[in-house]
Amino acid sequence: MKKSLVQLALGLLIGGGFLYFAQRRIDLPEVWKLLSNCDAYLFSALCVSLTGVQLLRSERWLRTFSRSYGLLRRTVYRAFFLGNAANSFLPGRLGDLIRAGMIRQGHVEIGLGLAVGTVAIEKLADLTVVMALLLTLIFTMPLPSWVHDTAVTGLLILLSAVPVVLFVSWSHRALHRWETSARQGAIGTGLRAVMRILKGFVDAFQLAANGHNIKWILFLSLLIWSLETVAVFLSIHSFGLDIPVTAAALTLVLLSFGTMLPAAPGFVGTYQWLTVMALGFFSVDETLAFAIGVLLNFSVIIINVGTGLIAYFFLKCESRTKPAATYDAHLTKDRIHGSE
Repeated sequence: MKKSLVQLALGLLIGGGFLYFAQRRIDLPEVWKLLSNCDAYLFSALCVSLTGVQLLRSERWLRTFSRSYGLLRRTVYRAFFLGNAANSFLPGRLGDLIRAGMIRQGHVEIGLGLAVGTVAIEKLADLTVVMALLLTLIFTMPLPSWVHDTAVTGLLILLSAVPVVLFVSWSHRALHRWETSARQGAIGTGLRAVMRILKGFVDAFQLAANGHNIKWILFLSLLIWSLETVAVFLSIHSFGLDIPVTAAALTLVLLSFGTMLPAAPGFVGTYQWLTVMALGFFSVDETLAFAIGVLLNFSVIIINVGTGLIAYFFLKCESRTKPAATYDAHLTKDRIHGSE
């Protein structure tokens, strides 16, 4: 509880600081006027794009699990939507842990380590695609030095994952041997629990390394970030700006790195400051750039909360209308990869 409060306080402090620096030279009444006059059709298309991103991310998370677990597609989607909605209100992306915990309910064979490991795989896939996008921008257009510094930081973060992957490859067999020793009582209870979590985490990476899984994860990651770029592009053009798609790509890259930091719930402040920074390179007025950041931030929150509420509604309806013992039996057609 104390840790959550510290994260919330730190997030509010950082988000508040970003918001202060973003709006100190902003004409706030003009921001409201700009938002009131933005293109309604492009705003609708923006919301559709963000909804598509949510669906693609849910499907990608599903693909990080082995089909042998028999997970229902709607179960994974629902957990993802609810966890993502929680991220709009909780600090430190605690919603990711919430959805990992939800997926374990009714699937005792999926431990905490495995569930958290699948979330880590998502983050690694996202970072890989974002770094590829950033390096493409660096090599195709002149960018300020701080963008190059961002690329160096991203590469260091990505390279730091290499030891983890090497450890996973080396430790898989060792963990199986230790698990056997644990079953025979040769290892204490506390250490046994830690090893079980670690083994689940390693197993998640082993499952993702499967040829079929990794292809889907990478393919869906490319689709996700392509559609994210479209969403940012639509938010910019909904204000009548005619600037290249590279502006949307650079804005998206900075937002992706910025949301890795502790932030206020919903990333309020972070979105606005980074949008002003990114679009300033394309000579966009700060007030207009701030309004774009507000629109994009608002759209993300609305879609996250909206899909979460829909998921919660169906969860309550199903729990009232179907006995728990027969629930899964009625939904076997939606099992993982069942449509293939």
